Amino acid sequence: LLFAAFILSSECYSQPSEIPSHVEPYVLESGVYNGNGVLGSSAVKVFSGMVQLHNIPWLQLHFSDANLGNESYIMIKSSIYDVAQRLDAISIQQWNYFSAFFNGSEVEIELFVGAMDNNIFINIDEVVVGEWATSAPYSSICGPTDDRTASNDPATSRLLNVGCTSWIIPNGKFVSAGHCLASSTNVVEFNVPLSLPNGTIQHPGPEDQYSVDVSTKIYVNGGVGNDWGVFEVFPNSITGLMPKAAQNAYFTLVQDLSPDSIRITGYGVDGGTANQTQQTHVGPNWGSSGTTMRYQTDTQGGNSGSPVIDELTHYATGVHTH
Repeated sequence: LLFAAFILSSECYSQPSEIPSHVEPYVLESGVYNGNGVLGSSAVKVFSGMVQLHNIPWLQLHFSDANLGNESYIMIKSSIYDVAQRLDAISIQQWNYFSAFFNGSEVEIELFVGAMDNNIFINIDEVVVGEWATSAPYSSICGPTDDRTASNDPATSRLLNVGCTSWIIPNGKFVSAGHCLASSTNVVEFNVPLSLPNGTIQHPGPEDQYSVDVSTKIYVNGGVGNDWGVFEVFPNSITGLMPKAAQNAYFTLVQDLSPDSIRITGYGVDGGTANQTQQTHVGPNWGSSGTTMRYQTDTQGGNSGSPVIDELTHYATGVHTH
């Protein structure tokens, strides 16, 4: 990769945008159950409970402990939207005992016990609670107007909870900025919906969310021209697909300082429903050399990690960082 940076007039600022949230204690315990012992029979629902909070935009569950045996699983269902996540013994570990993100203030959780499983249970101890947007974003636009427009590049994703951008490369791995991966990065989201009118972010369904395999993170947080990272994710807990297969897209990588026009596509902050949704803008190359690329392209906080795209070829030539 060619490590790229966007240089501001006199100072350089990295461009993540932390997603506002906090953790609240919440106790929900299923109790302990055994299967019916009938070989070949289907898993049976033995428990159903609600996680309910008030006046929050989104939530994520944390399980303090769980035993899902070999065939048992849980279903987490939104009470507002027609979306759900299935977690079994393998995928709950891959999600680090967290759920996907769910919009709204409540979810239903169901426990299904496999016929030959014993001592099956789940315990919830905390909920990650999204916060409402309250302030206008810091502006780092080139010139007097924000010329970004809505986009839907299928290879570009929102990286949480740090609030950055990541993207798929040919081997199926992801690239982002090193300073993003030095922070808390745990979920990749595709097909991100519009935010609420006040700018509060919303999440796609669990079928478009992937848990980051933090053991695979390789990164350098070395400032302008040396700020890059690579990581992998686990398969989606519903579809079983990896992002490259699900999105059917990736960026070809080239080393090239010479593109006349450079496009940046990512999840920068904005006002209203566009906040931290995918937007794009193309601008002129502004003198690139060594491992630093300079370009006059509109970006905002949250664009850290975005692909630096040659407008002519759509190849990625670097990583947007500052």
